Amino acid sequence: MVWWLIVLGLAAGLLLIRPVREFLLRTVSAIRGFVREVVEELKKVSWPTRRELKNSTGLVILSMLMLMVFIGVIDLLLNAIIGLITGGRK
Repeated sequence: MVWWLIVLGLAAGLLLIRPVREFLLRTVSAIRGFVREVVEELKKVSWPTRRELKNSTGLVILSMLMLMVFIGVIDLLLNAIIGLITGGRK
């Protein structure tokens, strides 16, 4: 009676192995295709030169500093105005 359960278990295992194997092969194939497409797209990218990168970085830093000063000044002005209206102390 035990041998019958072993044979049944092996048959069930063999039935499950094929779909799992096919699923894994499809998944791995899809991942490979995705990576291949990403590499191809990255070859088409127009990368900036070092000089362009430095210029762009400097421009971003300068813009952020100017925005920081602007927001700080507006904050101080609004605090002063609200303090005058409410009679509050700093």
